[in-house]
Amino acid sequence: MIDAFSQLSSVSAVLGGFALAFLGVVVSVSERSLSREITAALSLVCSGALVLCALGWSLSAVWLASPMAESNPDMLMDIHATLSPLFLVGTCLFFWTLGASGWIYSRRLGMVSTLIGVLATIGGYLVVTPFLISP
Repeated sequence: MIDAFSQLSSVSAVLGGFALAFLGVVVSVSERSLSREITAALSLVCSGALVLCALGWSLSAVWLASPMAESNPDMLMDIHATLSPLFLVGTCLFFWTLGASGWIYSRRLGMVSTLIGVLATIGGYLVVTPFLISP
């Protein structure tokens, strides 16, 4: 279980870090537009959700390795049940950020990136949902 939480933490950290770096690029340009604001907002929320998942799963792995884990195993499942849907939301926001980003460049690229974002969101939902633990 420790390895699973470590892996989930790593995936969340990588995606959240990428979203944060993307946010930095989007907000560093002085030109303002609605598409930039939407992309930045999606990236900001995405990064927050995924970094929170990374922190939670990383601390869960540390807690699991401690002697205290045997005293309260339900706490771990409660944390995991909270982080699982948050990971799904963060992943969907990640794909929505990619979908919105094309509009910064052009209308044509915006349509293509939106289509890819929608398809990736559907695929991500189908991949992640079977692994969710409901609270």
